[in-house]
Amino acid sequence: MPEDPIIKDIDDLEIPEALSLHNHYYNDHRTVAQWHWEYRGQYPDLGVFCVIKDDNHIEATCGAIPGDLNISGETILTCKMENLLRHEQYPGLQRHRGLAEQLYRYTLSRAATKGCKVAWAYTGATRTLKRWGPKLVDVMYDSVVELNTPPGLRTVSRLWSRFRPVKASAKAVCSFVKRQTAPSRRFAIKPGLAPASLIADLFKRIRQTFPELIHIEFNETYVRWRITEHPFIRYDTFSIYEGDTLRGFAVVNGQNKQFAYLADLVFDDDSAGVTLLSSIVDDLRKRHYLSLSYFGNMTNPVNARTFAVLRMFSAVETPNPKMAFALLALSDAAPQDVYEVSRWHMSGLWTEGYVI
Repeated sequence: MPEDPIIKDIDDLEIPEALSLHNHYYNDHRTVAQWHWEYRGQYPDLGVFCVIKDDNHIEATCGAIPGDLNISGETILTCKMENLLRHEQYPGLQRHRGLAEQLYRYTLSRAATKGCKVAWAYTGATRTLKRWGPKLVDVMYDSVVELNTPPGLRTVSRLWSRFRPVKASAKAVCSFVKRQTAPSRRFAIKPGLAPASLIADLFKRIRQTFPELIHIEFNETYVRWRITEHPFIRYDTFSIYEGDTLRGFAVVNGQNKQFAYLADLVFDDDSAGVTLLSSIVDDLRKRHYLSLSYFGNMTNPVNARTFAVLRMFSAVETPNPKMAFALLALSDAAPQDVYEVSRWHMSGLWTEGYVI
């Protein structure tokens, strides 16, 4: 008589088998080294990866990647939940009702045990998650700036831009005109990412305007893990200063050689944001890139400023239906109003960087 399936934390020797499920599902080629970087690269002891094992085979997986967020000025450990994957032909999910949900909840409980107070995710599996409790909202948008569009696509692009869901307001246009008259010599753009202490000061000033802001904690551990020592992507980073004061920074992934990704653009002065983005766009055009894409939370005021600057470069904005935002507090100690999604400043850096 077969034994019942078990839900457990993964053992290191089981990682290749778990990755074969991921690679089959996504038609991907993710390696054990990539898995270790993702789940153990930033905080080796805090990553969570759980499996359903049945008849000595891994039949389903679920993971949680740890990371610090700054929530209203306080550093909070959170986790990014990864999609629950299962073998398509695995009969155990029908034979044992609720087994997939048990794996999901076990993974969350393991993350909470390790100190994670809030779980969040980007997902297309909204029908299933609605039954399991997280708050789900469609707030993530893509914004694309055409740089060197092939002639045959320009007409289609112009037609599409007429129907884009968000257009620049008259106020934004007037503001742009005023900014263009500002002397560019106010600012100095330097290659490389500013020190973590200056980025912390930048966000501190931004929080003076938006005190309930939730954003990535750009400490040295995170910056090394996600940006400067990323094992699979070489990012171009830029910082813009006014005197000795950091006014903004940008992180760009140009590895595709045709389509660049603006992984993040943060600034506390709109003129600085325009100046920095203009420099990036000019450089990418000279290098014959076709487009620059940005991904963010349309309802967040800091993201909204970045979207507004991108519109000044004729960006086209569209909702991303595959990236619904899911959110669940795991502890009574989670900050109040964490479910107010407009507080969350999100960008491409909130992914692991396999694309963005």
